[in-house]
Amino acid sequence: MKQKTPKSSRLLIGFIGMLLLLGGCRKAAQPLKLTWTPQKPRAGDTLRITWNRPVAGFLWVHTYEGSTPFLHQVQLVPITPEQRSHTLVTTDSVYLVLLALDDTTKREILAGPEQAVVFYDPAGKPIPLAREVLATLYFRKQADTLRRWLQQTPTPGLRRMLWGLLAKGDTLASTWLRDSLRRALPPTPRSPAALYHGWRTAFFLSQDTALARQYLQQLQKIAPHSLYTWRARFGRLIWTPEGRVCRSPENADTLWQAYQRDPRLRRMILGSDLLRWYLTYHFVPLDRHAAFRDYLEERLRQHDLTGNDLVVLQYVSQGWLTNRPDTALQTLLVKIQERWFQDPLALRQAYGLTQWQRLSRFYRDLDREREDYLKLRASWALDRGQAREAYRLLTQDLHMDRRLFDLWAEDLDLFGRAALAAGHPDQAEQALAVLRFYHADTSADSLLRRIWHERGDTLSFEQYLATLEQRIQARFPRAPDFEARTLSGDTVRLQDLHGRVVVLNFWATWCGPCRREIPELNDLVDYFQRVPQVVFLAFTDEDSATATRFLKEHPFRYRILPQGRSIREAYRVNAFPTHFVLSPDGRIVFKQVGYMPGTAERLKARIEALLR
Repeated sequence: MKQKTPKSSRLLIGFIGMLLLLGGCRKAAQPLKLTWTPQKPRAGDTLRITWNRPVAGFLWVHTYEGSTPFLHQVQLVPITPEQRSHTLVTTDSVYLVLLALDDTTKREILAGPEQAVVFYDPAGKPIPLAREVLATLYFRKQADTLRRWLQQTPTPGLRRMLWGLLAKGDTLASTWLRDSLRRALPPTPRSPAALYHGWRTAFFLSQDTALARQYLQQLQKIAPHSLYTWRARFGRLIWTPEGRVCRSPENADTLWQAYQRDPRLRRMILGSDLLRWYLTYHFVPLDRHAAFRDYLEERLRQHDLTGNDLVVLQYVSQGWLTNRPDTALQTLLVKIQERWFQDPLALRQAYGLTQWQRLSRFYRDLDREREDYLKLRASWALDRGQAREAYRLLTQDLHMDRRLFDLWAEDLDLFGRAALAAGHPDQAEQALAVLRFYHADTSADSLLRRIWHERGDTLSFEQYLATLEQRIQARFPRAPDFEARTLSGDTVRLQDLHGRVVVLNFWATWCGPCRREIPELNDLVDYFQRVPQVVFLAFTDEDSATATRFLKEHPFRYRILPQGRSIREAYRVNAFPTHFVLSPDGRIVFKQVGYMPGTAERLKARIEALLR
């Protein structure tokens, strides 16, 4: 006979069990953490990298070396839940190792400047170049962050980087930068690294081509065959001092010849997202398309095909650069992308090479890349008369039919055409109605007229459109709430703007189309300046210092709200510029992605309709 456990003991056992369960949950939910020993390594040391909880995925290791800084590599180490550490043997010239931990099960990545292993010199001081590379990767457009770094590590390179950020709109900063570079020439000791970084600063930040030429001459004199010298030569071929890319076929051919003849230069070119992107322009002429196919196949075999390679392939295959589409390359693009997405090493190698500073967003960007690929496949299938396959991809794989108000105008057009061709007029009508009345795109009218005609509706086409507009307006999404500060320090809350028309613009200082539309947007603000019921707000991800410098040369009359990434993500904006108009009751009634002539007129028409 079993003895009965007293009630008090059962309660105690239950309480202890609950504590153990909660403790286990807490342990399982603990955030990822990376540590390494030694904490202050020197070149040649063996690093022991450990993590605090089981992970199934990859350890990303991005290595920079002092003697060959442009032969950096992204190494991916597969790890299992049983592993808790990895041993990394470094070379005698390493000065920086960037780490990231990728949990593929939870789609989570631990990354960022906090995971950077800075190496120390024999005197026990951090190698200055490591801090400068970190600043270039993570903070090159953030003057506020660089100022904080200067308080801790006042190296000449960081100081020049900060003054270079300020130099464009500040004569004093520009003069200080130029004088500093002149005083540092020739450097002591005569280091190729110091000369290269001096050339780079003079050419890009100070925009003093004569001074940059002096640095390059010194570099060629003391290290004519170094990779620093080659990097500066290639940089001068590709960039203008103002930061514009020179898309010269001759320069692309020069880069291709260097890539073919010298294995060292090949590694350097493949290790730079900019250089390898420029290299692919060698394949634009029609007689080189077969060689382009061979190059892409080689990159795929080496697991280092990048998104930029595929972008140029799309440009060439669609005929955007030659005015002659190449159907064989279009087919190749779809097939190579399919193989690329099935290769986890290739995806990560490419992303680590080109987007290391954004590594924490890898899964989000991967989903976007996959979505673009599936849309390309659907468009490819539709053009070849495979409407059912296109419709299947758009509904089953992309679920476009469930998120019409999040789609871009061209996506709505693609889905509308595919649904109509596959025999689903109701779904086609919904997508085209969102395109017509949410994006104010009248190109949908021809397909809507076809749907109206095939249904034999007794209403006129104009009455049909009016009925359709009423149905779509009832489904307009509610605008996500936000709270943010303007450049002047004022707090703006969307809930405080209830009863007013709110116009939102998501933009960036570096975005060329954003710059082009500013004059007409300023005219729009002027037009409504005496109408207090209309509010114009512009969000940028950048910091206040960057936005303020830009506005000195390019006045923008919207109220500017910096550091607005979280708000941009809430509105699901992934391209600049993007415009929204919010109704007085807080609904989004208009959306436009990208720049197009007449943007201000479309915004004006929607605003006036809401004011009536």
